[in-house]
Amino acid sequence: MVKKILFALLSLAIFIIGAGCESRQPEANPTATPAEAVAEMENVEYVGQWGEAISDFAILGDYLLVIQDAKQLRVVDVSDPARPVVTGETAAYAEPTWIVTVAGSYAYLAGGGVNLRVVELTDSAHPIEVAAISIVPAGRCVGMRGAVAYMRDDSRGLWAVDIADPAHPVVVGFYQMAEQVNTTTISGDYAILLDLSNQVWLVDITDPAHLSEAASFQGAWEITYAANMIGGYLYASVHWWDMGQGLEILNLSNPSEPGEESAVQTPGIARLAGVAGRYAYWLIDIAGVLVEDISDPAQPVAVGHYYFDERFEWLQGAQVNGELIWVREDDGRLHILRF
Repeated sequence: MVKKILFALLSLAIFIIGAGCESRQPEANPTATPAEAVAEMENVEYVGQWGEAISDFAILGDYLLVIQDAKQLRVVDVSDPARPVVTGETAAYAEPTWIVTVAGSYAYLAGGGVNLRVVELTDSAHPIEVAAISIVPAGRCVGMRGAVAYMRDDSRGLWAVDIADPAHPVVVGFYQMAEQVNTTTISGDYAILLDLSNQVWLVDITDPAHLSEAASFQGAWEITYAANMIGGYLYASVHWWDMGQGLEILNLSNPSEPGEESAVQTPGIARLAGVAGRYAYWLIDIAGVLVEDISDPAQPVAVGHYYFDERFEWLQGAQVNGELIWVREDDGRLHILRF
């Protein structure tokens, strides 16, 4: 088993990953998967697994919203996470639908020929589609800020869509990139755009009608996979030439001159699953979940992790809801963890 090395700042902790000993169950039974499925854990426990062929998901209070087989939205009551219950669903869509974002009592879906669908969730047993329109060429919803949804097209554009009236979304702003956009994250007052040449752009989205560049810089590493703002610091998920993958933490008190604060090596590509209180939760694509105390965001401290054994497939997404962490595996199963 390959050693997975995790260090924060100048302190180095080495964990040897061991193998699990019991096969997972194919059916959706949150109590069926044993603790032995983990290769290594600290302060994070396995609750169970649920579902299959789930393309994407989001959490809304006691409800889990899932895109089933890339073609249908389902509403699942997870007030008892050990016994999820499907309460309602939409009709199947003709076009592939793969992204879901939630705000208030609405779900926003994107994909295919109709690139923005708005579904009202007031009655969990009867989700109602209130809008289905193509407003952005080949657009994908990448995040929300207030009553504005941000969508990225497949070339060089970032679009701001006013959803104050969910049934009548309206484009109110546009930002044109000089290069093709590879990854976009909405985080705080910024849209963080990454291009294929490892350039990082911070676009000010405080005025959605007038999106403007706040700063840009070239990453001093080989690859940038994703980036998020946490407490005035940019956490960039990167690949270094000499150290592999990890998080590069930059001070953005002056966005035009980011200063390096620290670096954290991770056993795979890290993507932010959520921030709750003083904790940041990271999905590690080939490993599991890492929890860091970010009381001092410049000096994060690892306080928990859960790494699956090698039998589990690539991990594609994660969200945090209270003490629970929901993780989507590449085959569409959801794994439930508790910190």
